[in-house]
Amino acid sequence: MKENCQSSTWTQATYMLKHFLPNFMSLLSMGSKQPRKESSCPRYTLEQGMEKRNCELTKRVKESPQLQVDVLLDANRGTRGSPDSVAMLLDAVQHSNCRGWFYQTPDMTPLLKKTLKPPFNETVGLQHTKIFVFDDTLLLTGANLSEDYFGQRQDRYIVIKDAQAAEWYAQTVELFCTISHKLGRDGSLLETQYDPSDREEFRVRATAHVDSICDERQSNTSVYPLLQLGLFGIHTKEDTLCDIFQSLESDGHVDIASGYFNLSPRLKREVLSTQSSVSIVCASPNANGFLGAKGVKGHIPFGYSHFLMKFLKDLPEERDVDVCEYDRAGWTFHAKGVWVRNNRNEPPFATIVGSSNFNHRSAERDLEAQALIVTSDKSLQYQLEQEVQGIKKFSHEVHEQDLSREDRKPTTGQRVAAELISSFL
Repeated sequence: MKENCQSSTWTQATYMLKHFLPNFMSLLSMGSKQPRKESSCPRYTLEQGMEKRNCELTKRVKESPQLQVDVLLDANRGTRGSPDSVAMLLDAVQHSNCRGWFYQTPDMTPLLKKTLKPPFNETVGLQHTKIFVFDDTLLLTGANLSEDYFGQRQDRYIVIKDAQAAEWYAQTVELFCTISHKLGRDGSLLETQYDPSDREEFRVRATAHVDSICDERQSNTSVYPLLQLGLFGIHTKEDTLCDIFQSLESDGHVDIASGYFNLSPRLKREVLSTQSSVSIVCASPNANGFLGAKGVKGHIPFGYSHFLMKFLKDLPEERDVDVCEYDRAGWTFHAKGVWVRNNRNEPPFATIVGSSNFNHRSAERDLEAQALIVTSDKSLQYQLEQEVQGIKKFSHEVHEQDLSREDRKPTTGQRVAAELISSFL
């Protein structure tokens, strides 16, 4: 484990996102009485039905001039659709206590801007973190704020009430804002404070931010902030996860959940070689958020089936690894996380929560933020166990022969295309 850490005095976990909306709105309401609130999400208030959330934000900003709000979004995602996120934030940023920020990956060259149209320009790289800070309260999740995440989409979030942890993540959002475009009151995106293409300059500042973590308080629950900023050379999430796999003994067990299963090469090597047993839950094609999409996007679920088949083919027979697919009628699967146990019969003592899908693009292309939570608190361990079981309740084990059925086997074209764009998925 990392030596530097934040310690949490109170942690609450839940696995049903249907409970996310009232809790989030409650936090938003409480935030109006406080001096600062920050959030980071790739697409804040764009989908149909989300206008009321945006109106709530504008109302709070207007009624509470002492409330400072920063909203960080992704530029490519936040500027598509009608109305887009720029238009929906415009009323709020007319007030001096609200600022909107839009990150665009430095990999988006002028040539790519001209040739890649929405939504395909999003494959190059995203601001993918989902961080919500309300003074001394931190909410980490893998969920966006579009309407479907408040209904029949399986996801997870964890609330951490701790001033120092909240402050560190607030500073993380501020760090990302320095290489993001500020939303002007006329709806334009202004120049960034720092040039995001100067990757070494940002790497130095981001590394200093990571190294600033130092908290020696004693607690039964500790929170280790993690960042994955691959295009800037920051890999604390992958480094920590690889350390976990390498340190576990043969009795140890790891559960992994990912809505988009395409493990990064480094992570795949660790999963295939670790002494511990591993259970993986990923989305079945029926639970993939791209199922039924028009055009090229409709083929994406079969691309992930191809990656899963490759993983199963590479899996040594002696390895104790089982793979399950989440398949619940009418639901999609977006949960992502890691749960660590000393053995299969004990509840998890650690979890990783946040925005990463543990795939290739998460490792190298997107901005990702997570936390490793380690606890000896029996109540929290029980909640983590319930979280895992809640996901597995709607999952069934799959084997290589299951994916070889005609109704599951990707076409030759789908397999070739998946290989060509694997680093973007």
